[in-house]
Amino acid sequence: MKVDLKINYLELENIAENVGKYKKAIEDINDAIENLDKVIQKQKSKSTKKLESKISNKKTKRSDLIDELDDIQKIIKDYCEDMRNLVNCKSEGTITRVDQFDIQFNIWQIAGDLTTFIGQMTMAPVEPPTPISVGPSNENNQRKMKANYNKLLSFHRSHIVPTYRLVDDYIDRLNKIYDKNIAPYENLDDDYESKMASIYHRGKSWTQIAEDWLFDHKGEIVAFCKSFAIAFLTTCTLIVIATAISVSAPVVFTVFGILVAAGQCTISCIPKSAFEAKWLKGIKDSSDSYVDGLNEKWKALSDRGIYGVLECIGQDIGDASQTGKGLATITGSITGMIAGSFAEDNLSLKVKKVKAAKAKAKSLKISETKEPELKNVEVEKPNVNTLIPKDVKDIIEKVENGTIKLVKNIQKGNYGEMKMDVYFAKRGYKRISLDRVTSIDAPTHHGIDGVYYNPEGKPPYVIAEAKFSSTGIPRLSKLRDGTRQMSEKWITKPSKRGLSRLDQAVGKEKALDILTKDYKSVLVTIDKTGDVKTCILDANGKVIK
Repeated sequence: MKVDLKINYLELENIAENVGKYKKAIEDINDAIENLDKVIQKQKSKSTKKLESKISNKKTKRSDLIDELDDIQKIIKDYCEDMRNLVNCKSEGTITRVDQFDIQFNIWQIAGDLTTFIGQMTMAPVEPPTPISVGPSNENNQRKMKANYNKLLSFHRSHIVPTYRLVDDYIDRLNKIYDKNIAPYENLDDDYESKMASIYHRGKSWTQIAEDWLFDHKGEIVAFCKSFAIAFLTTCTLIVIATAISVSAPVVFTVFGILVAAGQCTISCIPKSAFEAKWLKGIKDSSDSYVDGLNEKWKALSDRGIYGVLECIGQDIGDASQTGKGLATITGSITGMIAGSFAEDNLSLKVKKVKAAKAKAKSLKISETKEPELKNVEVEKPNVNTLIPKDVKDIIEKVENGTIKLVKNIQKGNYGEMKMDVYFAKRGYKRISLDRVTSIDAPTHHGIDGVYYNPEGKPPYVIAEAKFSSTGIPRLSKLRDGTRQMSEKWITKPSKRGLSRLDQAVGKEKALDILTKDYKSVLVTIDKTGDVKTCILDANGKVIK
């Protein structure tokens, strides 16, 4: 739908008249050729037969052309008549301009401003408080104040309230005019555009129609792609910077916006003579326009507060979408930022891995400079007795001999985590995550159930989730956005505070080391008999084996 129509009815009617003249000329030519054809048909020769055949072949094309011209002339005349009935021109030969978006926005502005002003004016006057002191003079003052108050109240009822009702009625009339004339005006234009397009595309294949569309919208496509690429690359770059310096993305975006504004203001202050090249002049003009917009918004803020700023932003968006290129630029920028935000998880994970790799290389370099340590010293391997606290082992034993009954779900979950700790301890894995469960009635903690480390393990790190299931069939939950529990995204995605679930479980430094050296995700199922079963999960949190 167009948003800014500029129509000269008289010119369109002249075009329709010229189309009629052209059609009449083709009809005259057609009549002359038909008369010639009648004469030729009476002749008997090979050359006249060929000429007769050519005339016959062209006859259909001439008829089709006459029909098309007739349709075009009728559409133009109907268009002018129908559009005039909705919005007529002020004087013949002038352009009638109708901008549906601007009119709708302006009515909204008028209604908002008048509602605010009249709403304040229609509040009944507040009766003045009665003075505390007493005496003859005070009684006179009180009577005067009461009389003045009654005058104000009478003026309010007789003038202010009726004025408010009258203004409200005018706003209602404006809306009715808009609904009856303005809104259908552009819709009718769209209908006629479709009719003209159907005539233009007669006899064309879909590939020719597609080529015509691409040619007609080449500027819009270029504008969309350019704005999309800029928005996407900018968003991705800022996300990488935010992850690299361990700062939340909104903070980085805010700082970037401030720097852009400062840069534009700086360029605007430089004289135009310093920008001789054509592309530099474009940057200067863009900066001047940006600063003018800032000044306008600042003035609106001082005059009407945040309401005025929102009006300016709405007007800017409306002005930018007046043309196909402007609308394509806005759409490209929005979709580019959305696409860049979808790439946030993968980018953050890659940056974290790079940081971890650099930290590891740095630590190795430092260790090479140290004195060599004594060799052939046997390192005592940890066993289950040293890895599992005694009170945890006692609780497991009491559950399995029936002394402790698992009645509540929280007790079943805590028992499952304790059994998981024992399972990995028997395989040489030491628990390195926080929030170890040491009580059967310990409160529920959210996040990763357990992270384990074994320097000889393949891989050395295990991130595990314990599920107690009486049926032996565990279920992993999903977040509102569809992220599956124990998936790579669920484990590594930063929260609003900038910490991922893995960061919260083991700390940022250890989390980087885990992402660098690799890990495997394991789902541990504990049934009501105490049996433990494990499943390896893929990056999407689904069972592999």
